[in-house]
Amino acid sequence: MYPIAIVGSNSAADLTALACTAAGFSEIKRFSPSNTYEQYLAPIPANATRLISALASVPIDELGRVPQRAQIRLGQSGYLLSELPLGEFYRQRYGAPIVNCSAEELRRALGSESPPTPESLDAEALNRIEDAHSLTLVTERLQHRLTEPKATPPWCWFSVSTDLAEPVGANITWLRGNQRIWQWSSQQQTHFLLMTPSNQGFDPKQWYPSLHPAIAQCAEARYFDPQLPRIREHYYDGTRVFLSSACYQPHPIAPESIWLGLEDAWVLARMLENYEEDILDGVREYQRYRQARARRADQASARAFAQVPDRTLPQRLLHNIGVALGSRFLPEIVMHKQDWFHQHDCIRGFR
Repeated sequence: MYPIAIVGSNSAADLTALACTAAGFSEIKRFSPSNTYEQYLAPIPANATRLISALASVPIDELGRVPQRAQIRLGQSGYLLSELPLGEFYRQRYGAPIVNCSAEELRRALGSESPPTPESLDAEALNRIEDAHSLTLVTERLQHRLTEPKATPPWCWFSVSTDLAEPVGANITWLRGNQRIWQWSSQQQTHFLLMTPSNQGFDPKQWYPSLHPAIAQCAEARYFDPQLPRIREHYYDGTRVFLSSACYQPHPIAPESIWLGLEDAWVLARMLENYEEDILDGVREYQRYRQARARRADQASARAFAQVPDRTLPQRLLHNIGVALGSRFLPEIVMHKQDWFHQHDCIRGFR
């Protein structure tokens, strides 16, 4: 086996190290960039928890909190629009649970209690790393921009975690106009993702009281332009291979898409193991499988995002009625629409 460098401090980098070790690679060196965004959190769906179960030392049921329901509520009144079962129903349907956990809990499960010392990595530093290794696996997009963009991207979002006051048994999506808040609880914290147009702040008076602490903590915005390309054209460049957010930008309307990076790690490790005599063929196969999956996820996110921008009150009312009736009278159809994402099994497909 040949020497590999893994550049990144996110969960995709952690799982890449475990997957490459399981594939027989012993010369693995980690580099932890400081010039990247901190990975945001989202509930971990079945397509990712089955990978964690296969490689991590911590049993998946002990990793975090297993939510029992998925809810959609109106942001101001808290009215329950939709509710679908999770918990054991979800596990039986997809063969693995959905789990809510904090960054620290996931890091411990993936064996990264002592990550490498962070350092700023520029293009020259990456070149030096690449020269010293047969393959350099990059799991995060490095921030080299020295000046702010001339125009602020039209959308922004915030990631917030608060102390767990009272555990919530449901993963909740809160709706108000063209703003969204996702809420879920891990063992020790309550986590929120908040999405809004860049020119529109969150007014606590317009949201349910339990959301006020999270809104008050919105500090560092991350910007998003839905019109820009989100998927890298090439997943490799010479001996440099890209995974996770280094090759595609997860869409904030679908927070669970961040966990596609764990699938990238598993598939790449399997391809490198199977194509040990021809690295380039292995990397090409990795791109062929993973780029198709990323594109499908991106297309699904784009369709969901098309429902978000400002609509008239009657349009929002009709949409909300459709959401409510769909979950109450046609739950199987609602679940079927998401099966392609949650049922995806990299372990069965790429041994």
